[in-house]
Amino acid sequence: MSQSNRIIWIIGLPNSGKTLLAESLIKEFQQQQKSVILLDGDAFRKVLSIENSHYALEQRIENALRIGRLASLLQSQGHTIIVAANTLFKFVQEKHRQTLESYFEIYLRSDEETRRSRDQQKKLYQRFDRSEISNIPGLDLPADEPQSPDIVLENYVDTNISALISQLKKALL
Repeated sequence: MSQSNRIIWIIGLPNSGKTLLAESLIKEFQQQQKSVILLDGDAFRKVLSIENSHYALEQRIENALRIGRLASLLQSQGHTIIVAANTLFKFVQEKHRQTLESYFEIYLRSDEETRRSRDQQKKLYQRFDRSEISNIPGLDLPADEPQSPDIVLENYVDTNISALISQLKKALL
C-alpha cells in the first residue's frame, strides 16, 4: 500500500461487508503509521441527522456526492480516505472517477443470501419484506454495478476478511 493520500471507495449493496472491510483496511494503514480517515455512509447520515430520511434515489445520489466532496477536502489536507457507502449509481461513480484525485474503486460483490444473513442490526431486508421500508438498493432501487472498478472482491458467507485484505493490498501496491 505504497501510494499515499488516495480516496479508496468501497461500493456494495447493503450488508455486503463494506464497513467491516473498511475497518480492517484502516487497521492496515494505521500499522504503517499512515493518516487515514473512514467515511462510513451510515455514520455520515447520522452526523447529518438524516439517518431516518433521504433514502429516495435523488437524495442517495446527493448524499454520495456530499461524501465525495468531504473526502476530497480531507484528502487535500494530507489524509488517505476510505469510504464505505452503497453508491451503486452510475452517475456518481463516473463523477467520482472524473473529479476525485487518486480515486481507487472497490466493488464488494455479494449475493442476496449473504446480505440477508448479515442483516442482524438494521434488519433492512426483513423490514422491506414486511413493506415497512422501501428504496433499498438492489431490491426496489436500481443498483448499477461499477463499470470499471479497480478491483472486484467477492464476499460471501464463508469469505475470510483476511483473504480480502490480502487481495486488496496487492491491488493497492
